[in-house]
Amino acid sequence: MAGDLQMQAMQTVVPAKATEPGLRHLIDLSGRSSRELFTEHISIIFYYKQMWEPDKDGLILGGWMKDSLTIALPHLPVLAGRVDAEDHYAVKCNDAGVRLVSAQANCRLKDWQEGVAKNKNMEAQLAYWKDVDNDHPQNSPLCYVQVTNFQGEEFSIGISCSLLVADPLILTNFIKTWSEHHLKVAPKSNDLSKLPLFYRPIIRKSILSNALKAPCGYPNYETVVFKLSGANMKRLSMVVQDGRCVTGHVDPLEVLASLCYDKAKQNYAGEASAAFSLFSSKDERSKKVSLCLTAEDSEGLPKEQSDISKGLTATNWDALSPYEVDFQGNSKPVRVSYLIEPFYGEGVVIIMGSGDDTASDRFISVTVPQNKI
Repeated sequence: MAGDLQMQAMQTVVPAKATEPGLRHLIDLSGRSSRELFTEHISIIFYYKQMWEPDKDGLILGGWMKDSLTIALPHLPVLAGRVDAEDHYAVKCNDAGVRLVSAQANCRLKDWQEGVAKNKNMEAQLAYWKDVDNDHPQNSPLCYVQVTNFQGEEFSIGISCSLLVADPLILTNFIKTWSEHHLKVAPKSNDLSKLPLFYRPIIRKSILSNALKAPCGYPNYETVVFKLSGANMKRLSMVVQDGRCVTGHVDPLEVLASLCYDKAKQNYAGEASAAFSLFSSKDERSKKVSLCLTAEDSEGLPKEQSDISKGLTATNWDALSPYEVDFQGNSKPVRVSYLIEPFYGEGVVIIMGSGDDTASDRFISVTVPQNKI
């Protein structure tokens, strides 16, 4: 039936170029437990129609994906890192690798999408994820890539990674870089005289077909995306620095997150939780995770801060330009989906971009359980 997946292979992909020794990605948890946050991750799924006759099991495609991914990983080596065993507040960029899953669907993409319309949890099966082990986090990958072949000339690429290492914008930009490398190394058609270095033909039934099951899917969450101009971000920073902020926060990003969370609540019926997790980037080599309280109603804010709140523009994931990701040349994805799973029962706000840059536009996503907002 539509929705069944057969896992063909799982491999480890390491960066083609060795990462600088000792490189670490720092995590400021601001009092949060690292164990609570190991489950929080993002998945992005790209759907494509193949421009050439597909190989029977999708393993030629998967092989070329592995060839190009190993070239792309040095651009974001933290994806191939592991949580430091002695310091859970850091990720060691030790080139341990990401996990690449090759899968086969027993239906066409159209049938799969019809199934997703009835059961949204099905979509998560296209982006494999396994929670970081609480007791031995140093052994768990922080990023997975899944290439799924559908019946007919269609396939999907799903990538999942911990929110402790990358936000949606960083991950989308990385996939664009990956696709650029892929176009340079992969042939424009399935020329069997040009096989990928990591091509593994099927000579027997995969032992994973029964032992490895697709993920069960995500609980129901709603995500809204906002944009704040660089000018308004600069104004907000000045309001906080001058002590004119009434929300009690001293970090402009925490104020922004509270304003976005409060604005998201206004768009939905129901009651949201009073606290949420905030993920933001302090700089390109560090993440900050905070537990924040919601802002006061915008009517009670100072005029300047209220104006900034009104300057938040509702947008969507298309603003990150995911449809520019082209793995085949002149063949853009027919659909792109973003899935965010927060810690159970909580909301999560992600502020994309570097925290030390107040001049650039900011994208902010707010995700909460569906019955909360």
